[in-house]
Amino acid sequence: AVMQLCHGMVEFIDRYDAFAKYLNEHGIYVVGHDHLGHGKSVQNEEYHGYFHKTNGNEYEIEYRIVGKGGKLTWVNDIGKKIVTEDGREAMISIMTDISDRRAREKQLIQEAYYDPLTGLYNRKKAISLYKEAFANGQKGTFFICDIDNFKSINDTYGHAVGDRVLYKVGHLLKSSFRENDIVGRIGGDEFLIFMEGITSEEFAVRRMENLQQYLRELPIEELEEHTLTCSMGAAFMPKDGTTFGELYKHADEALYT
Repeated sequence: AVMQLCHGMVEFIDRYDAFAKYLNEHGIYVVGHDHLGHGKSVQNEEYHGYFHKTNGNEYEIEYRIVGKGGKLTWVNDIGKKIVTEDGREAMISIMTDISDRRAREKQLIQEAYYDPLTGLYNRKKAISLYKEAFANGQKGTFFICDIDNFKSINDTYGHAVGDRVLYKVGHLLKSSFRENDIVGRIGGDEFLIFMEGITSEEFAVRRMENLQQYLRELPIEELEEHTLTCSMGAAFMPKDGTTFGELYKHADEALYT
């Protein structure tokens, strides 16, 4: 095999076991996978590889490798099977460092999908996910959460403190729900949450009561004696509707009951 690793370094290796030995000697292993057969891997779903194409004679894959000192590097690995002049089968593999490209892609996704202040889904992405879930018939509970008197907080303490409040509330919501729940900041002080598979009204009431209690206890030094409170409403899919508009309307009406 012939391997070109990252920044132009080329090594010629005759057999796959020699390739494995080469990797071990250089302290290199693949994050999340052991598809090269060198016996070392790290399980972390964020770093699993992405196949572009593969067949019996060639492949292209992107994955991360861990080098000496624990440095993580995204690589694009292109390989092709060849037959040498003496009739032996070998694999040519070219590995290119694509860490900068991956970092740019991650930043673009962050900007397109997430609210920069809270780290939650932004309005466009959240509503898209809600609509997709409802179109697929996913049952669950849809919540609206509004911070009470948020305009007064901005007017009294300033917008910097208001942003601090939104940041803290966003992180509270993110930590209070499951990883697969859809939590978004829709604008201003309004947050939406969809919990798939949860249709119990009793559970929804308990969850809202708990969140309101957590919010009252949320430490924000700049607010001095002011205690944060919120108004919440819930709607149930499909009992209260099967579209984003219907569920939003029911949950919004529940804010004032």
